[in-house]
Amino acid sequence: MYVLMEWLNACMRGGLISRTQQEVILLLAAGWTDEAVGNKLDISSRTVQRHVSRTMTLVGARSRLELGILLSSRAQSWVMRRAQSNRQSIALEPATG
Repeated sequence: MYVLMEWLNACMRGGLISRTQQEVILLLAAGWTDEAVGNKLDISSRTVQRHVSRTMTLVGARSRLELGILLSSRAQSWVMRRAQSNRQSIALEPATG
């Protein structure tokens, strides 16, 4: 879940998703129903579904199941690339001493 949250934060900073979309995705990933998410965020379950639909379009998912799989995959891939980039930048830094 932490990996997904990190990726969603990056998407939000990049303007790809809104804070509400991020909250919806995280709550759904935690197993909440559309209705429960709507109640928690004070939005309708239909609005929750719209956020899910927009997120599906963003990642190219055709179903909610595929959305979950793609979000997990993209989040893990993003974290791996970020870690690789950090290792490379550390290796390129001059030694101090």
